[in-house]
Amino acid sequence: MVVDYADRWAPPRLLEAIIGLYATARRLPGSVPLRVLLLARAAGFWWEALTQRLDTDYEIPATAAALPPLGGEVSRVELFTTAFDHFAAAMGVTGADGAGRLPTGLGGRGFGPVLTVHMAALAAVDAHWRGAAAPAEPARISAYLLKRERGHWREWNGRAEDRLPTGPEVMGHAVYAATLTGPLSHAAGAEVLARATVASVPDNVNQILTDHGRCYPPEDPATVLEPLYPDRLGEDFIALTTPRHDPGAASAAVDGDGDGDGDGDGDGDDLAVLVASWAGTAVGQLLIPAAGRPPAEWTVRALTALIETGRRWRHIADDQLYPLLRAHPSLVLQAGGPVLSSLAALPDVDLTVLEAIEALLPRDRHIDLDAGIAALAMRLADHRLAGSSDRARQAVIYNNLSYRLRHAGLHQRAQEAAHNATQLLRQLAAADHSAALPDLALALHNEALTLGEVGRRAEAVPVSAEAVRLRRELTELDRAAHLPDLALSLANHTMRLQEVGRLADALDSSAEAVDLYCGLPERDRAAHLPGLAAALNNRSAILAEAGLARPALDTSTEAVDLYRSLARTNHNSYLPDLAMALTNHAMRLLEVTGRRADAAAFSQEAVALFRELTDLNRSAHLPSLAMALSHAARLVEPGQPVEPGQLTDALAASAEAVVLFRELTDLNPAAHLHTLGMALNNRAALLAGTGNAADAFLLSGQSVDVYRELVGINRAAHLLNLAIALATRASLLTRAERLSDAVPVSAEALDLFGQLPDRNRDVHRHRLATVLRDHGALLARVDRATDAVPFAQRSVDLLSELADRDHDIFPDYAQSAFYLGWVLAQTNRDAEAIAWMVKAFLLCQRLREDAQGLLEEAKDLLRYAYAQEPAVVASEFHAQTGGDIPSWLAEPPAPQ
Repeated sequence: MVVDYADRWAPPRLLEAIIGLYATARRLPGSVPLRVLLLARAAGFWWEALTQRLDTDYEIPATAAALPPLGGEVSRVELFTTAFDHFAAAMGVTGADGAGRLPTGLGGRGFGPVLTVHMAALAAVDAHWRGAAAPAEPARISAYLLKRERGHWREWNGRAEDRLPTGPEVMGHAVYAATLTGPLSHAAGAEVLARATVASVPDNVNQILTDHGRCYPPEDPATVLEPLYPDRLGEDFIALTTPRHDPGAASAAVDGDGDGDGDGDGDGDDLAVLVASWAGTAVGQLLIPAAGRPPAEWTVRALTALIETGRRWRHIADDQLYPLLRAHPSLVLQAGGPVLSSLAALPDVDLTVLEAIEALLPRDRHIDLDAGIAALAMRLADHRLAGSSDRARQAVIYNNLSYRLRHAGLHQRAQEAAHNATQLLRQLAAADHSAALPDLALALHNEALTLGEVGRRAEAVPVSAEAVRLRRELTELDRAAHLPDLALSLANHTMRLQEVGRLADALDSSAEAVDLYCGLPERDRAAHLPGLAAALNNRSAILAEAGLARPALDTSTEAVDLYRSLARTNHNSYLPDLAMALTNHAMRLLEVTGRRADAAAFSQEAVALFRELTDLNRSAHLPSLAMALSHAARLVEPGQPVEPGQLTDALAASAEAVVLFRELTDLNPAAHLHTLGMALNNRAALLAGTGNAADAFLLSGQSVDVYRELVGINRAAHLLNLAIALATRASLLTRAERLSDAVPVSAEALDLFGQLPDRNRDVHRHRLATVLRDHGALLARVDRATDAVPFAQRSVDLLSELADRDHDIFPDYAQSAFYLGWVLAQTNRDAEAIAWMVKAFLLCQRLREDAQGLLEEAKDLLRYAYAQEPAVVASEFHAQTGGDIPSWLAEPPAPQ
């Protein structure tokens, strides 16, 4: 794949193209050689950022080669003469000898680009045809060709027939404007001519646009103002037409001696023929918006053209671009991230311009600007660090830089910056603990965040714990000033604890974080709503993982409401957080109430938002999209009735999630292997419900393998996931009637639950109870009913206690009571069995409508018992209900 003008691509789109191609190649059979060649006019932050992401996140090697000027004199001579001969043939010029028309400075650095040599050859052919001397330096070559362009306008304007009414001076103004703005609609083109004072009377405007289109036919017939090509010639037209305060203002890249006139003496007289005083004000007229009006639609194109022109012609940068942006720095932010990145990458950029832009940057993330903001932050940080020996100042610079790099997805660079800040502040704290304490706490907080984001989760926990400890110390000194920071660090510590499997500790930490946010004074609360929303969203997920479904739903509801409010006021900052909260809330709805239609609406909204975000920045948001898709697949519960098309949608979502997580894992296993295991497990359960046992077994086995590998890396963090994956696999084997195969798998899952740390085992009692129940039922089905009883009994005991506090536990409690009665009956403990059968029936009567299938099973079990022991059943009914047996007990049970 070859990408031209790679430096002008939006970085997320460029990264998306590269990793998409690599991922495709890796899935093809055999060995597929693959190379991606990026061609750019300048390296800079865009390249540095791209290569870091490719290396650290995707393990794709990338190397840069700064293309030197064309080789020695011989190769340039050959290139020139070949081009000369072809141009002469195309123009019908005979008797010309390219070797005799070589520019005198062909060996200089100004002729390094191929395009410059080709332009020289074209100018030489034209000069030979006219009997004139050919220009010898790059700037004069551009001027020569542009003068020929102007001569063409003049000749056409003076024709007796088929005359072009627009004169050459006005046509030059139109070409200048078009080169800045690029193709536009007719209405926008008319506005350009009016704002640049080329023309204002409608008849004149229409005539100029028509004549310009005759000279430069648009590629799209619906547009006007097709620019001058190639870009380099268009940029030279802008530079040579615009007055310059210093006539020696072009860089050596143009002519090799730095004076911009191509002759080494700086007079520029022969180039001045092109200068138009009108052009000195045209840039401002085109780009400065009127009061109360938004920027013009051509702002991005025009700023890009000025930046690229200013890269080679200093007077455009110094006299046009920098004064414009110092006075109106908001133009760059309105133009977007790629323009900001290009500006920051200029070799001699005016840092006062970057500082003016910096003053307007949003404090929080901005989904459109984050990459450009990071480029600007890097440029200013390098400058400020080089000019400061103050360690406290350097630490602040590194901290701010880390913050900006994180939002751009440059996690490795962000981690390095955060670590540098921490190290500097540890040195300062050793000398003066009290003075350095606030900044050190902040640096530790940031370093813990970045360590988690680069997959160094175990290292992150002690760092986040230290940040919490220091902020507790600060809170004791000044509670009002430091309480919000403590809440923020507790929320961060919560995530780090959850990532390493310390769920019970995470529950405590998240509860304290939310309580602290809620306890802030009313006047401060609004400023900290983002922190509260994040803390609530994290706590909701942790509560759900701990089996506390109802509190988890209440908490996720509050988080979604807060993020909706925040996103309404700042879409660019909070849209990713809202999308994640919506995904979380959809899962909480499923776990508590079974409101699948409501859950589906939230899930669909989340997927749609993440698709939108992924279009803007694929690398930053693709993992979240994959997660949202995997969760969307859970909207269909195996074995339950679904709406038409719902199963198809769920299967498609789960398939896409697995594909995306495989792609992410191929590129960065450390960051994404655990989520691939989750996606495989979810899809396996879904496929089993469709009768596709073969694929379900395959994916389930892959999920178990993934988690076995992860347990070998970090046992505490992934032991529970392995137990869940094994339980799912045992369920699949049971459903396929492979009971003898299922028993050891189920037993291993149960054993792993027993190996969880005591506090984690306690918060997973609900999940443990369901695994105990399923294992007991499985043992009974392989004629080990006596062995099954203790498991069934323990399941009921656990769920009975939980159901007293949470009504949503009742479906599982009822099912466990049902199984206990059934298992006891197989061991001939009839009286105990009937007592639990009646209990199960009474519990099933309290279930919601979509769980009534279990009620019918409970009735049938009681009918069998009544047929054998009518008196015992009647007595138990009276004991538990105070009434007589229902009439349906005498009905024959359904055949099994």
